[in-house]
Amino acid sequence: MLTARHCVEEAGNINDVTYVRFEENALAGIGDYGSLQDGFDAEWMAVETVVLHPLYDDYAEFPNTCDIGVVILADCGDSGGPTFFKDTNIVVSVTSFGWAKNGNCVGNDFNLRTDVPSAQDFIELILNVYGD
Repeated sequence: MLTARHCVEEAGNINDVTYVRFEENALAGIGDYGSLQDGFDAEWMAVETVVLHPLYDDYAEFPNTCDIGVVILADCGDSGGPTFFKDTNIVVSVTSFGWAKNGNCVGNDFNLRTDVPSAQDFIELILNVYGD
């Protein structure tokens, strides 16, 4: 699964666990549990294997941030979310950051295009290592 690199690491250190949920509203029902952790444990998939783009630079001029990463799933608008081409399932970019309120865009989004050489090379490497 493609994501924004900054979603799965901080200061160059990979998160101990990255949580993934495949729902239109990922936060729906999260308050129905005694704690945030209980909600994650009940509704989200905990993933430990992530691969970061080696050229990531949070302070680089856009679009040269290389803010892309891959979450390796054991079972197969916001940061890390895909931007699809028209009405297809073709991912054309990964959201690095954007502004949203109540699920609606309220400002500019910044995305890393998946057709640029740095993203293509990274994705191809991941597919060669992890793809079946």
